Amino acid sequence: MQSANSIEHLPVEKELATRRLPLGPGAVLGCLGSQITSANLGRMLVRVRLAGPIAAVEVAQTFQNAANAPVDLYYLFPLAANATVSRFRTQVGQRNCEMQVVPKEQAANLTRHQVPGFLAGLFASEYQTVFCVPLGTVNPGETINIDLAYAELLPCWDGDFRFSFPLMMSGRFQSGLSLDQLDQEAPVSLAPGLVAGPNVGISVAMEMTGTAPSRLSSSHPMEFRPQASGEALLEMAKSELPARDFTLAYRFGHEKNPQGILRQGRQHFLYHLHAPLVGPPSTLPRHLIILMDVSDNAQGPRLEASKRVAAQLLNSMGPGENFSLVGFNNQLTGYETGIPCDKSHVPGALQWLQTLKPSGRADMSTILERVLQLAPEQGRSMVVEVLACGKMGNEPEIYATLTQYQPTIRFNCIGIDQGVNPSFLRRLSGYTRGQAVFVGESGPDEMTMNKIVQDSRCPLLTDLTLVDQGLGINAETFSPVSLLGLGVNDAVTVLGLKAGNGGLEARARIFSGPPWIEAVAPLASQNPALGVVWAHLKAREMSDELRLITGPRASRLRDVSASLARDYRLVGDNTASVLTDPAAAGGATWLPSLIPLEWKPEVVVDLTKATTKSGGMKIGPPPPIEDLPPRPPQPEMAEPEPVRPAPVEAEDENHSGMVRKAVIGNKAKHEVKSKLHGGIKDAAKGKPMMGQSRAGASGKPMMSGKPVLRNPGAGAAQAKPAAVSVDDGPKLLPKPNQAHARPDQTVPEPEPTPVAPTPPPPPPVAAAAPAPTPPPAPAAAPEAAGSGEVSPEAIARQVLSGNAEFRQAIMADLKLVYQTLAKCVQAGGVADPSLIPLLEKILRSLQPLQEQSTLVKEAYRIGVLCYQALRGNDPQALAKTQVWVQRFAKLF
Repeated sequence: MQSANSIEHLPVEKELATRRLPLGPGAVLGCLGSQITSANLGRMLVRVRLAGPIAAVEVAQTFQNAANAPVDLYYLFPLAANATVSRFRTQVGQRNCEMQVVPKEQAANLTRHQVPGFLAGLFASEYQTVFCVPLGTVNPGETINIDLAYAELLPCWDGDFRFSFPLMMSGRFQSGLSLDQLDQEAPVSLAPGLVAGPNVGISVAMEMTGTAPSRLSSSHPMEFRPQASGEALLEMAKSELPARDFTLAYRFGHEKNPQGILRQGRQHFLYHLHAPLVGPPSTLPRHLIILMDVSDNAQGPRLEASKRVAAQLLNSMGPGENFSLVGFNNQLTGYETGIPCDKSHVPGALQWLQTLKPSGRADMSTILERVLQLAPEQGRSMVVEVLACGKMGNEPEIYATLTQYQPTIRFNCIGIDQGVNPSFLRRLSGYTRGQAVFVGESGPDEMTMNKIVQDSRCPLLTDLTLVDQGLGINAETFSPVSLLGLGVNDAVTVLGLKAGNGGLEARARIFSGPPWIEAVAPLASQNPALGVVWAHLKAREMSDELRLITGPRASRLRDVSASLARDYRLVGDNTASVLTDPAAAGGATWLPSLIPLEWKPEVVVDLTKATTKSGGMKIGPPPPIEDLPPRPPQPEMAEPEPVRPAPVEAEDENHSGMVRKAVIGNKAKHEVKSKLHGGIKDAAKGKPMMGQSRAGASGKPMMSGKPVLRNPGAGAAQAKPAAVSVDDGPKLLPKPNQAHARPDQTVPEPEPTPVAPTPPPPPPVAAAAPAPTPPPAPAAAPEAAGSGEVSPEAIARQVLSGNAEFRQAIMADLKLVYQTLAKCVQAGGVADPSLIPLLEKILRSLQPLQEQSTLVKEAYRIGVLCYQALRGNDPQALAKTQVWVQRFAKLF
């Protein structure tokens, strides 16, 4: 046995920053009166299996209700961004409950559990995922046993894999804390109940690539035991626990040059590639373009965090490097009007940063189009750093514009706090072979900031491809779908499906031109997390794209995503996670979302007062239905046309799913764009990024060099979008249970089932009788002069003459509300709670604009009525309001 002292001690300063509200190893919380109550942790045993950057984790815990009265309790566990739960079972007293993932139609009549107000308020600012399970009513002294399993893709920092398990907990989760004190700062300490001894333990089994790890460091004393199976077993020493999270850092291969890892199971493979150490760690000089969101999204701490990130990037500028610094909302502003500046201008740019104030709405479309038309200068690397504090405007339209261009410039995205759209930022960076990082409102910790700076430099390896050497890989199943360039000390993990048992070869080019090749032989892996992690990441990629595209590709992706979710029991758009519970109505209940931002208190808005109980929007009571203008009789609402998967056809070069069109597609849109300081035409004329130049007394630009709008390396043809030849997504993935290998092929070692054993089927759910299909509505009659009745045609004219951005956003939302309400009515009046936050957003937008047009005023009335119907889950109210929603839907 190797001594615990031979394992290096991991310094505290090398730990990653914890989440906003550290949850420790999990907590069981409830509320009695006006105070939080927390169940006592009596036992915690954690078993981990590591295979390179893949971790399969099993957690066994025992809690006891210490309250002197029955209380509704909730189990909460801090889940990492690249982790997914594969099993959850609990025993509460005599009740046995289990998590299942089922098709949504099977769960349609089950209760959608509302997170209580105290939890929604407690996690209102949490941007990281939290696994939340309602445990029901627990009697005093009753025991709660937890059995949790999850799979995770681990991060790689400076060549080291890092596995972390949280042990530190915020004082806000301790019993006796008043609900009035939730906003106060609370100390972070070791979770209560974590005492050295037989009831607390962490063990790690590590699959070694033929040799022991070349570096192994831990935050806690560990004992290292090599096993006859070739694995290494590490166990936490039974000594006093230090007040810090458990972290294990390790690497394989040479200290200065970690080796690539190829692991294969029965159907899946994992390839982890490190950038080679080739000469000094220096690459091409940068032209660094920093795009800062300075809209109303960037309020308070978000803007300050964005300024700190921008300052760190500016301070990283080296000799011969240039930068352009631009802030955007619905207009553009920039340091020196966005022209390239050298390192001598960094002090002035830092001073300019401090003058930025948030205002206006965010619209990234104009600056994105300008940047996409640039070409990197010879001998210089161009990279864009997007500092996002919220949504970037009409993101599906922005993404459609992006996919009309060849990805020649890398976009790295830093999402600050919970207001951003992770799907859009991941797709923006993934399509351009960049990186996306998400941080809290306080900004990145030191290690994350170092990675952001490192990612902004020119990659050491580019044009990375994987060549099959008998492994039978299928590039359409890769995750990530686009292979990134690798910088010094950088790494990438590729997962996918495979059909053979051979190896593969990685090929790339070093930035200076010479080719680079690494051939890797496979080693068998029995880690059950391999397939689960691949399916989770692949499904997330498809879900991200589905939120941004329409058309045939969206239909194909939706079909593949649904199949993947069913086969691997993943929570997605077509599946639901439910908890079988004998005490629940119907025998099961829906689990809350993993995103605390989507948790809503039981009472979100008080429609009879000017204030809300949760600090939400302020709207007045709706007018009675009788006060609405008289309408001619309307037929029953027909169910919207279902989305049918398109037949699988050969992919063309455009994988965006969007119809190709010019970047500026119509006159109205062109007029809006041209108001934003010159639009695209200024780019061809070489004007500065903001459409103006700051000149000295001589009238010449203050800086030599090309402005950001100038395209020094392209002719007139460059201004047109190039055909997209990069496959930015899968077609149809092979089913995971297909037998890929030929009869004469053998698999070295079998791979266990990637998820927990199949649980018993969920309780039967009575299917709602479909409503009869009504005849289509007749066309609206023309406007009657002097009748006081406003026809749909007249309303349409008002809309078309109004604000373009407002029209697009509100109409898209109202159309979605109409379609979903129609499905609710067809399903027997079962309301979809996901519509509630959407309606809140619509009503916030409509309320101050009621007097602008008849459309806005009536839309506001209808929105409030629908809001009441959804909040009360009242089928009659839904049926009563559907005809009004249908009327406006015809305009869309």
